[in-house]
Amino acid sequence: QPELPVILLTAYASVETAIEALKNGAFDYLSKPFKVDEMLDTVKRAIESSRNAAAAAVADPNAPLRYQFENLIATNSTMLQVCEMIQRVGPTAATVLINGESGTGKEVIARTIHNTSPRKDKPWVAVNCAALPENLLESEMFGHVKGAFTGAVVDKEGLFETANGGTLFLDEIASLPLLLQSKLLRVLQEKEIRRVGGNKSITVDVRVIAASNSNLEQLVAQGTFRADLYYRFAVITLDIPALRDRPEDILPLARHFIRAETAGMKTHPALSQEAPTCLWPTPGPATCASWRTPSSTPSPSCSQTPSLRICCRRASLPAPAKTRRSKPPHRPPRPAPRSKASSNPRRKSIWSRSSPPPTATRRRPPRPSR
Repeated sequence: QPELPVILLTAYASVETAIEALKNGAFDYLSKPFKVDEMLDTVKRAIESSRNAAAAAVADPNAPLRYQFENLIATNSTMLQVCEMIQRVGPTAATVLINGESGTGKEVIARTIHNTSPRKDKPWVAVNCAALPENLLESEMFGHVKGAFTGAVVDKEGLFETANGGTLFLDEIASLPLLLQSKLLRVLQEKEIRRVGGNKSITVDVRVIAASNSNLEQLVAQGTFRADLYYRFAVITLDIPALRDRPEDILPLARHFIRAETAGMKTHPALSQEAPTCLWPTPGPATCASWRTPSSTPSPSCSQTPSLRICCRRASLPAPAKTRRSKPPHRPPRPAPRSKASSNPRRKSIWSRSSPPPTATRRRPPRPSR
């Protein structure tokens, strides 16, 4: 029974043991001595995951994809391995590190992990660490109390408290400063946070999924990223290939994007026979995000409407309606403004326009006689 879920019990719990167990196909691992309630909950999750996988296979037995996830299209062998790891690590509480170029769909992978976990009905919080100012990172992550700094007029919850019970996705973690890295490491170890300016520790239950488009191992060697924090994040590592490295996924992604962009249309466009040749290679960076971005300049073999760099049949797309510009209503010309002198017909100027009015002359007093 190759689909039978396996739960590993070990007395020597470590990060290396957990990684090795999950890579070899274990559903989850427990350390001895274990709690009975925890073990029963793990067994229930394993049974539920096995039933969901069997139900997905029965619902669509002819599906070309082995794993059916929302908004996750995969036919490439490397992406199928990623989907297999998602199915294994999703029901667990392990921290996941996702590596890949910008636009490869790291947040989609993280959201899929959240949706396949027991926390799917709990909060999902995503934050781009590179987009936050460095002086506000600690306050955004852990919150602050009233009067902690200038402008802190009320108590504020941080992202960890907002995501309590759910999943927190940290994108671009390579941009975190070293001071915040040490505080984040303590949160991952102790499951406690302390607001800025506060003295009370707050317990949080948050699953952290991190992503980076940089090589963190090189940053560790350069001293710009903490090694202990890297190993805390890299309990499970997923490497997402770029679209240029998995050309098998281009046509399935094209069909998926067409369905998503034309959801409200009466007639849905279809791919033409020239689609495989004009979709690849594409100029520019070959990532899902840049490839999906609509282009305002249509290609000669595409429709005259803005396209997704997808060659579609012209007959499938509705013809754009030709609208005529309505002419403005005819209005009589406005009369020229009249001067004040000519505005009143009874009032006439005594001076003609040709001769200017005379200027007043000052008479000299007569000289006294001697």
